[in-house]
Amino acid sequence: GLATRLLARPDAATLAMLGAGAMAFDQVNAVMEVRPIREVLVWSRRPDHAAALASRVGGRAVADADEAVAVADVVTTATPARRPLFAAESLRPGTHINAVGAFTPEMVEIPAGAVRAARVFVDDLAAAAAEAGDLLQAGCLPDGTIADLLGGRVAGRTTATEITLFKSVGIASQDVAAAAAA
Repeated sequence: GLATRLLARPDAATLAMLGAGAMAFDQVNAVMEVRPIREVLVWSRRPDHAAALASRVGGRAVADADEAVAVADVVTTATPARRPLFAAESLRPGTHINAVGAFTPEMVEIPAGAVRAARVFVDDLAAAAAEAGDLLQAGCLPDGTIADLLGGRVAGRTTATEITLFKSVGIASQDVAAAAAA
């Protein structure tokens, strides 16, 4: 939810959740905590998983990721994909993307054109440089980290129409701290 709070438009009302595995439910809830989401569209390569998650979150399962992305204000991806889940052209101006899957250099969820068009933020620069397939395959360097945003060292969203992207690779120390706080 933190990246969404810092980077998504305040009026974001539609969430496209691409992936319906173990992390998806918490990802949907995190976005809904910080934005006035009225519609959740869930896509998965396994339609039965999309339907189950959609039922849990009061959303709607969709058969086409591009259709969901085309109407979304926030797109969250949580898959182990090795090729983009949607076409860059499907993104509408002002969309915020949370890319939380694709955790090796060989994996990619976000099309290179979308990565290159976005203002990109990561949780950890060193980890992203080693593991973030979405960024590595697009040849893209991050604009900053979430800590940079929180500290005011870099600007987040600067216009209502720019695309913003948060690429999470996970930081072990944060995982330990989160588990201890739970």
